[in-house]
Amino acid sequence: MVYDVIIIGAGPAGVTAAVYLKRADINVLVLYKDYGSLGYSTIGNMYSYGSIKGRDLFLKGLDQLKENDIEVIKTEVLSINQMEDFNVFTLDGEFHSKNIIIASGINKSTIKQVYQKYLGFGVSTCAFCDGPFFRKKKVWATGKSPYLENLINELKYFTQDIEVIDEGNIDSLVGDENLEGIILKDGTKVDATNLFVALPLGASSLSSNLGVMTDSKRNIKVNENMRTNVPHIYAIGDCIDGVRQVSKAMY
Repeated sequence: MVYDVIIIGAGPAGVTAAVYLKRADINVLVLYKDYGSLGYSTIGNMYSYGSIKGRDLFLKGLDQLKENDIEVIKTEVLSINQMEDFNVFTLDGEFHSKNIIIASGINKSTIKQVYQKYLGFGVSTCAFCDGPFFRKKKVWATGKSPYLENLINELKYFTQDIEVIDEGNIDSLVGDENLEGIILKDGTKVDATNLFVALPLGASSLSSNLGVMTDSKRNIKVNENMRTNVPHIYAIGDCIDGVRQVSKAMY
């Protein structure tokens, strides 16, 4: 089945978008991992509520999805790639859509300092972006489960020669401009010119893997219609620039 729209995130922005889409008779699926920032907040500045816990507001949003017969699945998105349509890989299976709305909240996924110097110069977080450069060549991969397993499965589209390095065993990376080696905790050097790092798919890593532009604060860039620079990908809520307000996310 190919959905018209898959929304990633079930906070105020994602739920509001889903309700409007459903009312327009558009086939929509909502995927969400957890409460997001609402899980540790209390809302005291929203119309008609003196005060409401963020978790309670989130649960009311889930009820609203069910009342509108909108399909919603609690799962974690591991990766997205675009062929003819978008393929969304999750812990609970693969889903397909013509359009994507990123509503996953504040960027929380960051790449460790040890990798940052060589990001784009040998270090990659996206198998489908950079895997084609290493077709039938040896690659190295690291990260934690279940993200690592998903990354390895994606890399297998391009090569079967994959060496996994325990992330806890990596001390540092070396190279003048591009990655030339991985130094392990025991001092051993692995001569590697590439390293694929598996990360939880936060809004920032999700957008970069899809070629979506972000600003200096890692907010996803959108126009006045919430469109990103990539056709059929939109972003709403706290993952774009602006005040972190429920009313703004709903708008």
